[in-house]
Parts: sequence; C-alpha cells; structure tokens
Amino acid sequence: MPASPPAGGFSLMLPGQANSYCWNYGSIYCALKGGEAWRRWNARLRPVLTAAQANGGSFPPIAVYAGESGDNRRDRCYMLTICGLRLELYYRYFPPLLLGH
Repeated sequence: MPASPPAGGFSLMLPGQANSYCWNYGSIYCALKGGEAWRRWNARLRPVLTAAQANGGSFPPIAVYAGESGDNRRDRCYMLTICGLRLELYYRYFPPLLLGH
C-alpha cells in the first residue's frame, strides 16, 4: 500500500482516510457483481484488514467514522463490527463455496 493517496487524491483503502462503512457495502456490491470488480476490490482491501487486525481480533480505529462512533484505543466496537462483517463476507454470501458446489 502506498503511504500517501495516489495522484488525484483520496483513497478508500488508506488507514485514516478509509470509510469502513463503504468497505462493507462496497465489498458486498463487488462480491455480488463478481469478476474483475471483485478481484480488484478484494485484492486491495483484504491485506489492509488483515494487517490492521490486532492479535486479540479487534481493529484499531483506522477509519474516518471510528472516532465519530466513539471508538478509541480501549473501545473498538464499531471497527470490530464493520471489519468483522467484511471478513465474514465469504461465508455470508457464498455458502455454495463452503459446500463444495
């Protein structure tokens, strides 16, 4: 991941600029659309989330709405919920994959 936004500005994938609400719903949209949209979205976001996840499973307040929701170093409920939903996407929307179909 680049340390600063790409030329042209804002990046949805950079910690501190991220919109975790958009991560969740953008992931659902791209997953249901499939194809190149899903591959590109998933390839960019999955490493951001897995790198940000703490050993205990929580996520630090890395997104713009985390502070507005009250997340801080001790209470990480918003980020855990949104990022957890995103990481569960494979199981919530792709059950045939789990059944081997």
